[in-house]
Order: sequence, then C-alpha cells, then structure tokens
Amino acid sequence: MERRFFERDICEKGELSRTTAIYKVTLGTVAKRSNRFIVVNTLRKVHKNLGRFIAPLLPSGKFLWRMIAQNGEYLFHRTSDWRPTEDFSQRNAELFDNFGFRPDSFVGKTIIDIGAGSRLITIYFKDAKIIAIEPLAQRFLKTLSWCDLHKAHKIYSTPAEKMISELKGIADVVISINVLDHCYNFEAIIKNIKAYLKPGGLAFLSFDSHTDRTDLMHPLILTPEKCECIFRQEGFLVEKFTVGLNPQEKTYAGGKALNYWLKKASG
Repeated sequence: MERRFFERDICEKGELSRTTAIYKVTLGTVAKRSNRFIVVNTLRKVHKNLGRFIAPLLPSGKFLWRMIAQNGEYLFHRTSDWRPTEDFSQRNAELFDNFGFRPDSFVGKTIIDIGAGSRLITIYFKDAKIIAIEPLAQRFLKTLSWCDLHKAHKIYSTPAEKMISELKGIADVVISINVLDHCYNFEAIIKNIKAYLKPGGLAFLSFDSHTDRTDLMHPLILTPEKCECIFRQEGFLVEKFTVGLNPQEKTYAGGKALNYWLKKASG
C-alpha cells in the first residue's frame, strides 16, 4: 500500500512540502507543476543549509508566523494533489485507529479540533459535534473547492493562541493533530484548551518534537520536559504518553511525534 500521509512522504513524492512552500514565499520561486520535483529538492537543500541559520535572524513570534509561515501553510494545502483524495481520509482513519480511537468513541460529544486544516479529519468520529479552529479557514473555504470545513458545526478562522470566550467549558474533547509545533505560543494554546474543556474532559495532542533546532515552518522547540511542565502548570493529568505514530512511522515531518492524552481535573 502506498503511504502518503506524512509530510516527509509528500516531499519524497515530489509534492510541495511545508518547507518548499515557505521558500516559495521568501525566495519568490515560481514552480510549474512539471518541474515540481526539481524545485522541491532544490529548495530542500536551501532549507537544510540556510533555513536554520537565517530563521533566528528574522522577526520571531506572531509576526513571522503570520507573514511567512501561514502563507507557506496555505500553499502547502493548495498545491496538494493527495489531500482531496479518499486516500487522505483513509490514512487519517488509520492514524486514529493506531492511537486507539474508534469512530464511535465520542458519540453525542462536543469535539474542538484545533488546527483543523483544509480537510476536517475529526469527522472520523461519528455523531459528534465538531467545532473547528483553523486560522486559514476563510481562505481555504473561498479558494479550495474540496475544502470540507463547512461540515463542522462551527468554524473559527482564528489562531489557536487566541481565546474564544464562547467556547469556554463546552468541549468534552479537544483534539489537535500535527499542529502545535507549527504555532507560535504553545503555553497560550494549552491555557485555551484547559478553558474550553469541561471538568474531566480529554485533550489528545499529537505533534512533532523539535528538541534543538527550529525552522520557519516549525518555530517552536517542544521537548517532553518543557511540554509536561506546562501541562502540570495548567493542572492537567497526563493519562497516557507515547512516542511515534505506529511501529513503522515515528514522525510527521521531523524529530519524534509526541502523543499526549490529558485529562482536565474534575474540580
């Protein structure tokens, strides 16, 4: 079976990766689809040799994320040949299965999907109310005919770092898949997740750990020690922790995938 879920697989297949997309923006590269493989590999070399050197010299935090990284994210989704296909849905179902979830795990529950992307992967969960938070949601819906975010009960086109007051205390479950290492303020997001959850609610967070270096598309260093310190500060109980996605796949794009099942205190 061809495996095309993870970002590095997409890059190897010759499609535009997140790294490629960001350099399309910063270097002004215009890639024709027929020449995509050459462009991708050229830009990967640029990223490897220069990206981690120039990233610390550029403005950091929200400004860099908004002006550069988000344009790269949009291009990554817009140029994907795979994301609109049924194979994308199947690979997401396999991912949730590997994490021990089932389609009926949250029947009748409210799920907040943080960083929902252009395809709503949490519709895997049947008969659940899905609320999507995705900063590029409006742009995706306007320009991508195959974007299915409209299937969510509600959509918020806002950064995960911004508190949405009307969502406080309404979620049974918060899910975030391959998102948090692409953001600019991890601690603020965890605070928001805590606020959104009902007492005793579950947060499932899966993201790559970048332990010593960052790049323009992955600006945060997220180690288990740092993350778990923030979880404790916010009063979360780590019910379960794993590394990797399945026996064969260890990461979404680089480093190691960290997977946390967090429970909000009942009191």
